[in-house]
Amino acid sequence: MKTLFIDTFEIAVPMSVLIGALLIISPLIKKSFVAKWRYFMWLFVALRLIFPFKIQPIAAPITVEIPKSLQTVTAVSAAAHRGAQTAPVSVQSVLMLIWLLGTGVFVLRQVIAYFTFKRSVRRWSADITDEGVTDILEEIRASLSIRRKIKFMTCKTVNTPMVFGLIKPVLLLPRQDYSERELRVILRHEMVHFKRNDILYKLILLTANAICWFNPLVYKMVDAANKDIEMACDAEVVKEKGMDYRRDYCMVILNVVHNKRSITAPLSTCFVISKEVIRERFSGILDTGKKRRGVVMFVIVALSVAVSGSLVSFAAEKTARVLEDDLNIVERPTPKPEPTATAAPEPTPEPEADNVGDYGDYVSDVPEYEPSDVYDDASDVPEVSAEVEEPVSVPEVQEKTRVDLREQSNQMDINFNGAGEVYSSSASFTGDSLTDMVLVGNGSFTLQVVDDATGDVVYEQEMTDENSYAEVPMSDGGEYSVNAVGGEVGGSASLYVYGK
Repeated sequence: MKTLFIDTFEIAVPMSVLIGALLIISPLIKKSFVAKWRYFMWLFVALRLIFPFKIQPIAAPITVEIPKSLQTVTAVSAAAHRGAQTAPVSVQSVLMLIWLLGTGVFVLRQVIAYFTFKRSVRRWSADITDEGVTDILEEIRASLSIRRKIKFMTCKTVNTPMVFGLIKPVLLLPRQDYSERELRVILRHEMVHFKRNDILYKLILLTANAICWFNPLVYKMVDAANKDIEMACDAEVVKEKGMDYRRDYCMVILNVVHNKRSITAPLSTCFVISKEVIRERFSGILDTGKKRRGVVMFVIVALSVAVSGSLVSFAAEKTARVLEDDLNIVERPTPKPEPTATAAPEPTPEPEADNVGDYGDYVSDVPEYEPSDVYDDASDVPEVSAEVEEPVSVPEVQEKTRVDLREQSNQMDINFNGAGEVYSSSASFTGDSLTDMVLVGNGSFTLQVVDDATGDVVYEQEMTDENSYAEVPMSDGGEYSVNAVGGEVGGSASLYVYGK
């Protein structure tokens, strides 16, 4: 889902620029090109918004660095193993939730409007039984080579002819007392919509609008597309027709819209969508000049739409992509140095004894002489041991490799050769107060993070055979080591250390 969220916004940026450009140039060139090219142009743009696929043979020329505060490193495993800790929630996760909620609200509103209108149609509609009217419909259906049949009804709650419904569309008339001339124009217009599957087209527009509900340019695009659907339909109705037919067509539109407010519903095609576009529709209907098909123009737009996802890329920092890239480590740590042999300490020479009293015994320590101690013979003198304890051999302390987690990652492969064995990292990990030590382990052992300065265990957690996750705050200037304790004899584990 997060990938779809990022891809949607990577597409939205260049597509917004393209949509804005098309909205500006379309009115300027509409007199030179047929309305059909705009009809397919908006369809292609809407499909691109729905399917944010990428065609990226080369690196994107525009890279937007995501700030660290927006990066997402999910800590689900850590939260599961440590009930007292909660997984961190990034700003990116919050934005994704807002996007999903917005899409849900948009879809819910459209669904409610659709089924409310559908219930009204069912209640206030009646089948048209007038054979004269149905014969005209069948004649027009045959002339347009339409094989599918459509239900034909009148409805008191609509004030403009329309085709409504996706699965089982129905052609609705607000009344039956149209003249034959009016009826032929109206039915031909709506059957052209039916033949082109314009209800499905409008569903695609609604889907794109739902995904990009946050983008005002997409709302403008949907309005322009709905208008061009009607313009393309008008052009098809009056194709190869004389000026008299075109004038009659305009008069029928005026009669339908006169003193009435058009009521539209989701997934419907209305004979008149609004009064504001009537002048533009009349201009297109009465224009008999030859226009270009706009094939080259459409190809240029189509190529621009296709490569739009390759122009912008949201790049996160390397450390934030650890889990998303299956622990793909960029830099390997310095190998653990082999322990060096410690030289045996030189034997300490026995100290030279002093000549004590008249006894001539060589001792290292003589008890204090007391006047009451009287010895008749040298044999009565207590023997004092001259043995000296050997000093304890202290092995040389190995200096650990310093790993700055703000710039480097580290991997440890652990083999437990004895029960309760402690495996200590050969590196001291450093960072600052803005850096967290992120540990991802694979194996069964106890994880410990030790403060090198004090030797205190500042963090401890049980790891499992499945990938486990931990996140430890670091202090400025602090140095830490990582221990793996108590693994099974003969067992092995891996531990990955990253900065965040």
